[in-house]
Amino acid sequence: MSTVVWIILWVVSNMETLGVEAIISLVLAGLSLIVTFIGHYFYVRGKLHKAAAGAITNAEQDDKTGAEKLELAVDQVYVLVPASLKVFIHRSSVRKIVQAAFDKIEDYAKKQVEKKSKKKKRMEIRQMRMTKAKARRSRREFHRNRTSFLTAAESMKSKTKKITNNRILKRIGKRLTI
Repeated sequence: MSTVVWIILWVVSNMETLGVEAIISLVLAGLSLIVTFIGHYFYVRGKLHKAAAGAITNAEQDDKTGAEKLELAVDQVYVLVPASLKVFIHRSSVRKIVQAAFDKIEDYAKKQVEKKSKKKKRMEIRQMRMTKAKARRSRREFHRNRTSFLTAAESMKSKTKKITNNRILKRIGKRLTI
């Protein structure tokens, strides 16, 4: 940081001897360095966010407590921080990144469990409706068959006067339920 201050003081003190074009080129060079550094910072930060999920997965496979798993994941991610950015990205920042990644994974898992339970509930309701529909169909079919039984019974009754309706229904029912 002191180097930047020294350069700024040198430019301000030599402003009269330097031309306007030289000052503009120095300012543009400084701005390009700052923009490049900021871009690199966000690039590395994005890589750390992606690596955090993998580190959490690796840490979950061990038989350790939650705090130990967190530290293991933080160690795995902190190794990826370049030396030039370790001044700006501390272990506490990496810990926050890993914790945020864990929270996102946990929220996603809860949503998936909730979605599956809703789907299961919908399937149970659908199954129950289908069962009720089957029962209605079988009742309709029974009444249709009963009507045809009675019609057949009436025709047989006219042929033979001795057989009663009940006996006819029994005979017809035995014939149809083979």
